[in-house]
Amino acid sequence: MSTTPSERRPRTTPMADLAVRCEQVSKTYASESGSVAALDAISLQVERGKLVALLGPSGCGKSTLLSILAGLVSPTAGKVFVDGEEPRPRADVGVMFQDALLFPWRSVLKNVLLPAELLRLPMDEATARARELLELVGLGGWESRHYWELSGGMRQRVALARVLLPDPDILLLDEPFGALDEMTRESLDLEMMRIASRTSKTLVLVTHNVYEAVLLADEIFVMTPRPGRLAGTVDVPLPQPRGIEASETPVFSKKVAAARRLLSEGGW
Repeated sequence: MSTTPSERRPRTTPMADLAVRCEQVSKTYASESGSVAALDAISLQVERGKLVALLGPSGCGKSTLLSILAGLVSPTAGKVFVDGEEPRPRADVGVMFQDALLFPWRSVLKNVLLPAELLRLPMDEATARARELLELVGLGGWESRHYWELSGGMRQRVALARVLLPDPDILLLDEPFGALDEMTRESLDLEMMRIASRTSKTLVLVTHNVYEAVLLADEIFVMTPRPGRLAGTVDVPLPQPRGIEASETPVFSKKVAAARRLLSEGGW
C-alpha cells in the first residue's frame, strides 16, 4: 500500500497559528571518536492548541529535538521558533522528563511549588493553584506526603502538577510515563490528554510507542533512525479528549498502520 502525500510532509500553516516552527534543523555532536549526527534537516510545524507526537526508534534524535525546542541545546544548523521566538528556558514553556526529578526532602506540595520559588511568583496564589492542580491530577489530600510514600505513577502526577504550575502555553514531554507499567502509563496518558483538552495547551510528546502516539496525538511526526530525519506525518482525525474506546475504531487501526508503514520505510 502506498503512502499518501499527507503522510509524507507536514502541512503549511499561517505563522500566527504556529506554536513551534523548525526549518532545516540539524544537530551534530562532537566526540573523541568523531562527530555524531543526531538530526538532519528537520522541518516541521506545530499548530497552537494541538497535541503532537515525535515518534521514532531510540537514538533517532527525538529527545535532542525536544531539548532544542526547550532551549537547552542549540542546533548546529537551521532555524527554530517557539511561539515566534528563538528557544530559551522560559516560564511559558514547560518541560517534563521520564524521571519525575522530585526532591525527596520536600513534601508533595513543596515539590509542586518549586517553579513558584524559582520564578518568584506570589506564594499565596501559587499555593492555592498548586492545591488545585493536585486535585486535578488525582492527588488531593497528598500534599504533606513525601517521595518515598508515592508510587511511580503518583510521582509522575506530582511532576505533571509541577510543570503546570506556572500555566505554560506549551508543554514539551520527553516520554514522561515511559518507565511505568502499561496500565499506569495508559491511565496517565488519558489524564494528560484530558488536562490538555481542558486548558487548550500545545503539547509536544516524545514517544517510541506507536499505540501511544495514535491514542494521544492530533498529528504524528515520524522520524528515521540516526541521523533523525522526518519520514512523514500522520494526521489522527479523532475527537479530543479520547478514551480507550478510540483504539477500537477503524480510523485508529488505519492510523497505526500508516505510522508503522512510515517507520518501516524509514529503516526501523
